[in-house]
Amino acid sequence: MKPASRPALLAALGLLLGAAHPAPPRLSGRFVLTLWIDPGPASPTATVTGTVTLEPIASAGLPNVVGRYRAPLTTGGLGPDQGRVMARAIGSDSGEVVLNPSAKGPRIELAGRWRLGVLEGRWRSIDGIRAAAGRFLLRPAPLTR
Repeated sequence: MKPASRPALLAALGLLLGAAHPAPPRLSGRFVLTLWIDPGPASPTATVTGTVTLEPIASAGLPNVVGRYRAPLTTGGLGPDQGRVMARAIGSDSGEVVLNPSAKGPRIELAGRWRLGVLEGRWRSIDGIRAAAGRFLLRPAPLTR
């Protein structure tokens, strides 16, 4: 039997990882959220880690996913430590998430691309105690027994 060529193996790996036919993002379940805060004149780089729980809803409009978050945002002056979440998938490779999407008060908007089951991108604080932005990762939480 002849061994597979390198291009054939790479193509097969791409199919396994969803490169040829990406599945729509799954914004459902429990996630770990990590925010890296870009350094500013008065603040060093900082990291905030928390959890996000999302559940799809039947809706003709946007957003199509709601849930709750819990993260120590008050320590960075970014908003409440827990609250509501709204999210939506954009096509098969992108997503948007808003922490504390109320009309009043601070909120954090995240926009990113899916890579191997992890949503990664940039975030920004809107109407917060201080203006802030940075990078983020939203990855599925480990399964608990």
